[in-house]
Amino acid sequence: MTEDTGQTKNDSPTKNGSKLTTPKSIIVKQHSPIIYWWPLWVIGFLFAILTFVFGERVEIAGQTMWFHPSPNLGVIYVTLFAVIFFRTNVLMRGMMTLAGILILVIVVLLLSGLGWWHTLFSMVQHLSIHMDAGFYLVTSLILMCLWAGSIFVFSQFTYCEFRPGQLVIHNLIDTGTRTFDTKGMSVYKVQNDLLRHWVLGLGTGDLHVATSGAEAATLDIHNVAFIDRKLETVKRLIAMSPDELSET
Repeated sequence: MTEDTGQTKNDSPTKNGSKLTTPKSIIVKQHSPIIYWWPLWVIGFLFAILTFVFGERVEIAGQTMWFHPSPNLGVIYVTLFAVIFFRTNVLMRGMMTLAGILILVIVVLLLSGLGWWHTLFSMVQHLSIHMDAGFYLVTSLILMCLWAGSIFVFSQFTYCEFRPGQLVIHNLIDTGTRTFDTKGMSVYKVQNDLLRHWVLGLGTGDLHVATSGAEAATLDIHNVAFIDRKLETVKRLIAMSPDELSET
């Protein structure tokens, strides 16, 4: 989950007189929500290995298949899939996140107060979900390829490039490029979803950009990797003038 930056550097002074190394440009790419699906293929590969090593060989329709004797692997995988699918398609930010946590706490306390935990655990113990090693392996390979393609291929078609005093939007399929002056530009991050941005995204966030002038536009760049580090560089670049492109 890396982004490209320019190779030529420019030193910008800080308030205490030290120098900050600023790239000539930085590219910020939007990723699809599949960037958050990496735990599924990681866990899937792990479960495939566990099934091959500790599983039992079963003959079904003349074919040899490997199944792990414990039903916990299947339950964990299905639960993880449901959580990731729900949380990457339903946004819960700010107060919604707090409300979700509060509802979960209330449900836990209610089940404890009514003494229903024993009944619930008994039902889970009788729940059996078995998947063979081939399922884990093939599913993980497909998800990993989709994840890698989303990050390293499809995100290359449309991206934003911040330069000193300029924002260039590259669209390699439809409109080509558009250039905006950064004078009066507002840039800030949205990073208030704990599960998406920190647990699954490992520091992702959404970047909100509002330009000014005759061709004012508002851009929301979603699922930006390592957004904190990039935002610092973006703020330094938009505060510079285009003339500093030639100063090295």
